[in-house]
Amino acid sequence: MNWERSKRVAVGIAVGGVLLLGVLLCLSSLSGELPAAYALPATLTPTPHPGPAFVKPGGTGLGCTQSDPCGSIQYAIDYSHPGYGDVIYVAGGVYTGTGGAVITITKNVTLYGGWDGSPTGPVVRDPDIYATVLDGEGVRRGVYITGTVAPFLEGLTISDGNAAGLGGYYSTDAGGGLYIYKASPVVSNCIIINNTATTGGGLFLQASNARLENSEVISNTASWGGGVRAISGSPVFRHSRFLSNTANYGGGIYVMWTNNALIDRTYAVERLAR
Repeated sequence: MNWERSKRVAVGIAVGGVLLLGVLLCLSSLSGELPAAYALPATLTPTPHPGPAFVKPGGTGLGCTQSDPCGSIQYAIDYSHPGYGDVIYVAGGVYTGTGGAVITITKNVTLYGGWDGSPTGPVVRDPDIYATVLDGEGVRRGVYITGTVAPFLEGLTISDGNAAGLGGYYSTDAGGGLYIYKASPVVSNCIIINNTATTGGGLFLQASNARLENSEVISNTASWGGGVRAISGSPVFRHSRFLSNTANYGGGIYVMWTNNALIDRTYAVERLAR
């Protein structure tokens, strides 16, 4: 009799457990997610390996190694930290994104475009042959940089960015190609082309000590500062060309509220829309 009673108790507990699980699953179907105790574990992303990271169109690697590169520049930036993937080699190709910018930078990283994509051997770069293009597709900025950081960008083409609807300077849409706020990046040997904003078509700098060197700013459009608009800070424009940018005010370079801007061996051939 005791054995029969124990069996009935065990069966009752098992049935009760099944019913409880059924209730939880029904509740989860209504809420759209499993209760915490039954949720599946999140997929873990490996920490980048020591040394540089590598990005290539179509890459699927999680560790961003030269032999197994990842496919997203933003992924490589997000999971970098000092000494671990904070130097990023980006292979030639076209890179797009989602949200407000192709890439967002809020830390100190170095981006080198023009990598030839070789899986082994010394790293070979030539941005003229292996053009690395950040394409805003006419619906988002190319690059968004903010915070007290000093990233280094070299050998990139930033094209077809559009700041429409993104704001950035009070209610004005700012920085179609690059939007830089309070950061001090170095942008070297880059091409910034065919970007659009209300202010700062190619670049918009606010409270920034950014340096633009050995670069070309071409065919960008804005109402104020077709090539670049810089407000406060101490920006530097050196050894660069501003060509065929269009604006109502300041076709090439529009600088205001700063006495410290440096324009050195830089020339502009611009258009005014007025």
